[in-house]
Amino acid sequence: MKYGLLKYTDRSNLGDEIQSLAAQQFLPRTDAYYDREQLHKVNSEEPIRLLMNGFFLSNAGNWPPSDCIEPVFISFHIDNVAEKKLLSKASLDYLKQYQPIGCRDTYTRDILRNAGVDAWFSGCLTLTMKNQCKERTDEIVLVDVPKPALESIPKDIQQRAVMISHSKKHHKSKYTNDFDKAQELLDLYRRCKLVITRRLHAALPCVAFGTPVYVVHPNIDDRRFTGVSDWFRLYSVDEFRKAVHHIDFENPEPNPVAVGNLAERLAEKCVNTL
Repeated sequence: MKYGLLKYTDRSNLGDEIQSLAAQQFLPRTDAYYDREQLHKVNSEEPIRLLMNGFFLSNAGNWPPSDCIEPVFISFHIDNVAEKKLLSKASLDYLKQYQPIGCRDTYTRDILRNAGVDAWFSGCLTLTMKNQCKERTDEIVLVDVPKPALESIPKDIQQRAVMISHSKKHHKSKYTNDFDKAQELLDLYRRCKLVITRRLHAALPCVAFGTPVYVVHPNIDDRRFTGVSDWFRLYSVDEFRKAVHHIDFENPEPNPVAVGNLAERLAEKCVNTL
């Protein structure tokens, strides 16, 4: 048996690597990395156990994966560009071989159930990550905040905040490897005292780490938020511009919901399945 990990050669968002790092913590070892968009081409004499968590799929024509892959479907998200292909008869027959399918959001769970696939809401694997930092810094981190929302944040907070991006093109790092860049982001989220972001995979690790996080997004009805948005404070841009004056930047409120029990069940499921 080989143990594989998803990699991403055509994606610009370090949130993908963050999700792979969440999966890697459950693997006994990582024997190889496999491009999520090319799983149909994988060839191996040994079966490959692969956690299938995260966003699927940019290249829907490359689905389903090779027969040598033994998938573990957990924290699985079907993107709208791939929904038609992933709900085709061939895909549904494939998914039924590995049901129940653990889904990252309730939208994915519901469309699979409606198509006759046994599916359950697992939440995201990033929720299982631990915070090893014993003391927090005074850092306030702004991650790809929409410009109109950013401009509403007090100037003194903007000036002293750490401004970063999940975009591989715009993220500045001493590292060249994308997994190292993603780990660098996670280390920052672990230690800082507040994060404001539009990135779901900045928000969910913060929830896991107990780091207060505010999510500001142009579309709060995005299907990716279904089932998970209760765990953090979610605002439209206009809502945030009105609410920002009530944020205590020096002593931010904890996130509204603790996810410890859910994370423990999710981690146990991964351990027992692998």
